[in-house]
Amino acid sequence: MSGCFTPSGTTSAYTAQGLFGYVHYAKIKNLGVIDSSIKGFDSCGGIIARATETTVTNCYNKADINISGIVTYLGGIIGYATGGDTQTIVTNCYNTGSITCKGTNNRANLGGIVGYANSSVTITNRYNTASMSSDNNAGGIAGFINSASKKFANCFNTGSVSGTRYAGGVVGNNGSVSTLAITNCYYGGSCTLTKGVGLGTDKTTKIGNLNTSSYAKSKAWYTNTANWETTYPWDFDNVWKIDSSKNSGYPIFISHFVTVKVNAGTAGIASVAGIGDYNIGSTVTVSVTLSPGYTFDKWTTSNSALADAVSTSASYTFTANETIILYAWASKNSYELNVNGNLDGKVSGGVSGYATFDVYIDGTRVAVGVNDYCTTHHYGQTYEIKNIVPATDKAY
Repeated sequence: MSGCFTPSGTTSAYTAQGLFGYVHYAKIKNLGVIDSSIKGFDSCGGIIARATETTVTNCYNKADINISGIVTYLGGIIGYATGGDTQTIVTNCYNTGSITCKGTNNRANLGGIVGYANSSVTITNRYNTASMSSDNNAGGIAGFINSASKKFANCFNTGSVSGTRYAGGVVGNNGSVSTLAITNCYYGGSCTLTKGVGLGTDKTTKIGNLNTSSYAKSKAWYTNTANWETTYPWDFDNVWKIDSSKNSGYPIFISHFVTVKVNAGTAGIASVAGIGDYNIGSTVTVSVTLSPGYTFDKWTTSNSALADAVSTSASYTFTANETIILYAWASKNSYELNVNGNLDGKVSGGVSGYATFDVYIDGTRVAVGVNDYCTTHHYGQTYEIKNIVPATDKAY
C-alpha cells in the first residue's frame, strides 16, 4: 500500500489514524505501507491504530508517523493492542518509518512496533530500525506493556530511541508487569541507550546492548544456544535469514521476501538483470541482454520451449507475490544464402546453362555441381562457393 496520507489534527476527530483505524477480531497478513505519512491524535499505527483480539503477521511499515494528543499510543505496526478471550498476536513484522509522539501530562507511549500493549498480547519475531522520539515512554519494540501480556521474544531494535520519562532499547515501560519475561531480545546500532527496559522488571538475562554490531550480523551468533534462553530459539530455518545487502546486514524475515530466479532456456542469453529477493507484492522487472545474432522469443514459467509465454518482451514487469523461476528463450537469427550470377551484364537468379558450383557451410560441402542455390542458414555460420565450372562456351 502506498500513497496513504492521513489528515493532521489535535482533536478527537483525528483519533485512530492508520491504514486501519479500529480492528476487532481480525487476521491481517502480508501487508506493507510505503511512501506514506500518518498523522493524528490519540492513537496511530502504521498498519492499525487500535487492535483488539487480532492477529497481525508478515506486515511492515515504512511510513513516517507523527502524533500529538492528550493520551497517545503510537506504534510502527499497532498504536494500541489488547486481547480478550482471544490474544492479540503480532509476529514477523518490522518498522523502518520514523516515529514522533508528543502527548501531554507525560502520557505518550511510543514503540517501534507497538505503542501500548495491554492484556493478553503476544509479541514475537519483530524488529525496528527507525528513529523514534516521545515525551514520555519510548521503546525500540514496545513503548508500554501493561497487565499480563503473554509473550515477548526474539525481537531487536537498531533505531535510536528518545523518551523524556522512560526509554529502553527494547521496551520503554514494563513497570506493572512482574511475570512477563522479555526473552532473547537485543538492541544496538543507532540505539545508544544503556537499558533494554526503561522501567520495570526484566525477567531474563538474555537481553542486551550490542557493543559491536558485527555479532548480530552473523547467523552463528543466533544459532549458538549458549547465547540465548533456549525456550524461544532464533529460527533460521523458517523465520529468519541474513543477507548482507539488506537491513544493514541484520536479520530479515524469510516470509517477507520472494526470490526471483531466471534460467536461460536456450543459448543466446548473454546476461540477466532483475533477479534477487524482493518484498512480497513488489513490482519487479527482469530483462535480458542477447548475444549477437539472437532474437528474444519469450518468458515462460516452466522449462519447456513449448510452454505458454507470460511475456514476449525482453523486459518483463510483474508483481512478485511468491518465489518464482522464469525461463528466458531466444533463437538464432536466420539468413537466406542466395547464389546469383551476373550473366552477360545482367543479374540472374541462377547460373543455369552458364556454370556449376559447390557450396560449403561451416566447412562441410552441402551442394555439389549445382547451378542454383537458395537456402536459409543461422547467424554465425560460414559459407564458401567453390569449384566454379563454366559451361563449355562460357568464361568465368
